[in-house]
Amino acid sequence: MKISLVCAPYCYSYTLPINIAYLKAIAQRHGHQAKCFDLSIQFYHSFSLLSEARDLKKQIQKYADQSFYLDINNWNNKNNFYTKIASEIDFQTWLDATAEKLLCSNEKLVGFSIFNTNLWTSVELAKRIKQMNPMVKIVFGGPDCSTSIHFDFLKEIYNELLITHIVDIVVIGEGEETFLELLNAYENSSALHLIKGIIYLNDGTPHFNGHRPMIKELDSLPFPDYSDLDFSLYPPSLILPLVFNRGCNFHCVFCDVNLVWGQKDDFRHRTAKNIADEIKYLCSFIENKNIHHAILGGSYINTSEKILNELCDELIKLWGDTPRLKWEGWARINSTLTTKLCQKMAKAGCYSLVYGFESGSAKVCKDMNKLYSHSLAEEVLRNSSAAGIANTLFTIVGFPTETETDFQMTLDFLEKNAQNIKRAYCMSEFLLSSSMASNPTRWNLDLPIDGYTWKTKDGQNDIEIRKNRLKRFYQQIEKLKLNQ
Repeated sequence: MKISLVCAPYCYSYTLPINIAYLKAIAQRHGHQAKCFDLSIQFYHSFSLLSEARDLKKQIQKYADQSFYLDINNWNNKNNFYTKIASEIDFQTWLDATAEKLLCSNEKLVGFSIFNTNLWTSVELAKRIKQMNPMVKIVFGGPDCSTSIHFDFLKEIYNELLITHIVDIVVIGEGEETFLELLNAYENSSALHLIKGIIYLNDGTPHFNGHRPMIKELDSLPFPDYSDLDFSLYPPSLILPLVFNRGCNFHCVFCDVNLVWGQKDDFRHRTAKNIADEIKYLCSFIENKNIHHAILGGSYINTSEKILNELCDELIKLWGDTPRLKWEGWARINSTLTTKLCQKMAKAGCYSLVYGFESGSAKVCKDMNKLYSHSLAEEVLRNSSAAGIANTLFTIVGFPTETETDFQMTLDFLEKNAQNIKRAYCMSEFLLSSSMASNPTRWNLDLPIDGYTWKTKDGQNDIEIRKNRLKRFYQQIEKLKLNQ
């Protein structure tokens, strides 16, 4: 079966779309013909050449230059998307041309990987594909789809897409096994009612077949297939993604990862040997390309001190003292990151760790279910910095229970530990997670429809307060030179 796999605008341009590359690999392994389209990077290059769309071009250019800054509310908010982006004539022209390209080889199915920032672009492409050929099957899957099963406002969006025949299937949860069963069912004209993990239209009504068990052995998956991607389109700072683990052992209240990857018992880890084998595969794939960095993706890389040690041993054995790829990853502030392990990681190629620091206030961290001590955080930052690993702190500004005093504690922590911090980020004013938005009483919230301009009922936290704190946060970052 011929299929197109799509990552639509707008997603990060500094890394590759590993999601659709996994789906391509498993489809190809079982005899299907799949082609990946990273439309996000193609979109940027298309619009950077158009002199007419100046406002949009500036926005995209800003995003390309500063990957952690973009007003995502223009993309994930339906009204903003249709008034500020989709109304552009050049954008509509791009959509028309791109839809044609996705069907250029008589594809029978087009699969979209959906995030909250690219849902509405994907919808517009799906509409055009159905207009061109109503027989083509449209499949939506990805993080945004997986959270939709839990929350009515998202469920309504996807049900409407099914009822109006813009989308044929919505995949919930991990996609590889579900997608393969779906391809085989369509190819063999089999019934859909036995395929776990999908929502489809049954007698005119959206029907969910139930959750599929998580893939227990991640080592059983093929390595992602990036062969369709034009590497010349990506920036010199391109980072190769690798999956280190799936799921999370913890339940930070601001995070929806467990809605996508399952609960604590569903946490799974690849073996060190399997990860090292993929790194070897990637190194052969990029042999003549100017690519030198990778990111070990997952909740955090120090979930298992044993596996992290084993991976470092494998990479040191592979490369000696000259790593072919420098790598980074998310890390949790805990006691595993000793001086000895940090030195070993650096020798194996680790050049950067990103910590979910969140707040300098112990009270706010406790409210977040972020259970670590700030004295331990200081020790971990010293250990990794001394080993030559650059530390990045990801910070949350404007959490519902954060007071002015709590916010000042964050600024004070950054100043006290600046010598061991390379950079600090806060992505935007705090956006509510789906789980928090579903429990406004717990957080004393007044909720608007968009979930962006929320405020606490006592008036101590609103969008203007959060904007002011975010501004002061970045003033502190600039003063301390933590934006390198």
